[in-house]
Parts: sequence; C-alpha cells; structure tokens
Amino acid sequence: MDNRSVNKCRCCCRGPQGPRGERGEQGLKGERGPRGCRGFRGEQGPPGECNCECVSSGELIKNGGMEHFTGNIPNDWVTASPDAISHNVQSGAVHTGESAVSIAGGGDLSQIVHVFEGCFYELAFFVRGEGERIGLTAEVTFITEIGGAPALASGLRIAVRQQDLPSGTGNFGFYRGITTRAPEGATSAEIRFDVTGENEQHLDLDDVSFIFS
Repeated sequence: MDNRSVNKCRCCCRGPQGPRGERGEQGLKGERGPRGCRGFRGEQGPPGECNCECVSSGELIKNGGMEHFTGNIPNDWVTASPDAISHNVQSGAVHTGESAVSIAGGGDLSQIVHVFEGCFYELAFFVRGEGERIGLTAEVTFITEIGGAPALASGLRIAVRQQDLPSGTGNFGFYRGITTRAPEGATSAEIRFDVTGENEQHLDLDDVSFIFS
C-alpha cells in the first residue's frame, strides 16, 4: 500500500464534529465617522391654490343677533305668522345685545342663505321659554336646482320638547347641530324655526348662527 492510499483512508475515517463553543462577547463599537456635507436646498415651489368651496367665509345668517327690526319682524327674516312675532327688549329675555325675537305658539321664522354643494354646515342658536307648554323645532332644508326644477332635501332637524326648553329670567339653552352634506346642485338653504304650544305663551330666540362646519 502506498502513501496515497493511506492518506485517502484517513480522510474517509474523520470522526464526528464536537459541539460548538459559546459565542464570545461583541467587541467595542468603533467611533462614528464624520458627517458629510449637506447638499443645497432646492428652490421653494409656488404656493398651492385651494379650489375647495367649503372654506369658512364667516357668518352666513344675516341679523342672527336679532338687533334690527322693522316693526315687530327682525330684518332679513320672514314669517307666515306676523301676529305671533314680537320685538323683546326686556331684561332677562335677551341673550346678548339689546334685543331678541319672541315667537308665540304656532309662530314661525325663517331665512334663506346661499350654500355650496358637498359642504357641511353648523346651525346654532340660544332660546328660552316663557311658560311650560312651549316647544321649538329648528330645521335646515337644502334647495337644489337640477334640471331647472327646484327640489328640497332635509339637512338637519333639532326638536326641543316643551318640557325640555329652559325657562326663567336669563336662563337660555344653547342648541347646535351639523347638517348632512349639501346635495349635488344645492344653491341655498332655508333655516326655519317653528314654535309649538299654546299661542298665549312664547319663547325668546337670539344669536342664531349658520356657518361652514
């Protein structure tokens, strides 16, 4: 047998590998190299343009504070029951300013404002009752013009039951609601207040607001 045969046999008869030893501790981390120079900042682009129509432009209601009247009817408001409307300047019956509008049971008050389709709106107002049998319903109705024929779409309804309306001198309740999205083709909305209850009782309405939500 020559040496080549012996060496070949030794390679074929290698014993099993022993278990791996434990891993040694990690060495210290080297120092961080210097930071490279910062590149030049590009020129600022032109300011963007917002074409969204649902941007607040302030109060949409006119004479919401009920400060200006012609006779007993607040300016910019309309009613189908003028005999149920009166100008109230008594202390404790006004939320802010010098006056409020009083509406007797069965009375109504409304105003039409301009709106944009696809937008949400917020209606808010202060009201107090004079008597325990008087209630209020506030509604926002969108007016759409598609195909040349006006159509109505309910946007919000806030109902205050007779037993829930605050009463007493200076005791106003605050009510607020968000409309549904103004439908396609909406160009205006009617804000309307209807008073329920006995016609010898009334409530005081003040600081009506209608804005983008």
